[in-house]
Amino acid sequence: MKISVCAAVAALAFSLSGCSAAPNLPARRLSLSPRSPPPSFVASPSPSRPSSPLLSAAPPSPLSVPRGGALLSERQLQLMACSALVTLVFELLLGHSLEFVKISKMTSGLPYSSVLRSITASKGLPGLLDGFLPWGVLQSLGKGAAFGVAFAVASPLLLGLADEGRLPERAARVLAGGLAGGVQGYVLSPLLLLKTRVMTDAAFREAMPLRTTVARSFAVGGKVLRADGALGLMKGSNTFAFKRVFDWATRYLFAELCEQLLSARLGGAALSPGQKMLASLVGGGFSAVATLPLDTLLSKIQDAKNSGNAGSAFDMVRADYEAGGWGGLWGQYMVAWEARCLHVGLTTVALKTWTPMLFERLFE
Repeated sequence: MKISVCAAVAALAFSLSGCSAAPNLPARRLSLSPRSPPPSFVASPSPSRPSSPLLSAAPPSPLSVPRGGALLSERQLQLMACSALVTLVFELLLGHSLEFVKISKMTSGLPYSSVLRSITASKGLPGLLDGFLPWGVLQSLGKGAAFGVAFAVASPLLLGLADEGRLPERAARVLAGGLAGGVQGYVLSPLLLLKTRVMTDAAFREAMPLRTTVARSFAVGGKVLRADGALGLMKGSNTFAFKRVFDWATRYLFAELCEQLLSARLGGAALSPGQKMLASLVGGGFSAVATLPLDTLLSKIQDAKNSGNAGSAFDMVRADYEAGGWGGLWGQYMVAWEARCLHVGLTTVALKTWTPMLFERLFE
């Protein structure tokens, strides 16, 4: 199944090969947009063959990884640190709260107003940060590192196939992003499970000091180990990793398309940071809609109420279909699409725009 996913992602990437190229960026300008792939995690174009229009959108970055060279340079590690810091701040200020509302909506089916009341009834707005300490912090810091290392390993291998003419270069890069997303999924799945258990456990909605919330959050890990064993921490990991392949591939593809369409509408002019943020927001929203059913399924699997349920994801979908038919499936798996689109869109903006801005301020 995962091979077919990669093939589908590659086909979709290749289908965009007709997109027009964006104007060249200044040599020192650092960008994480799909038109200029993350310089920290990409391989330099091979001199033996001409670059595609997409690859010529920006000059080679001094942070790029030559084929056969060291996987991680000092500057790449600096960019990974910036990515982790941006993700941490974003999740603290807004991302975690949006995800909390989204997961609660997915698992309860209640209106947004009822979801917000249930979360903040006893603790007020700080209740939106339940699960952030410690699991949300660890998850935020791990996102950039896991993705970056996996991409640095996969990219030279897949681009080597492109050098041999076995794979379009654009498809190779999208596949590398999808595979890196899958690795990230396995690394982050235990942390997401523990965070989701805190979010969906009614006991955490009671008023309590922050230190008590943190202590009980740590205790959730021991409870999972006692109830489900060590493998219980990996519940839903296959679904999560499978979803991450689609997440990262579609985010890059849709954001790229939005940027190039916007640039074409402006007569080929270079996009401003605000326009790039808008394109990332819209592209991330389209990606969210495309991957929402898998996101909902994962939340249902990792819900605290399903901690003793050993059924597979297929069994869960079949039960939902038998209970409500196709209409029931739509109602179950497209729920909370608004919160999902906003969260994914802003996450894409953070990684594509805010991270390089921070890097340039600190290290350029």
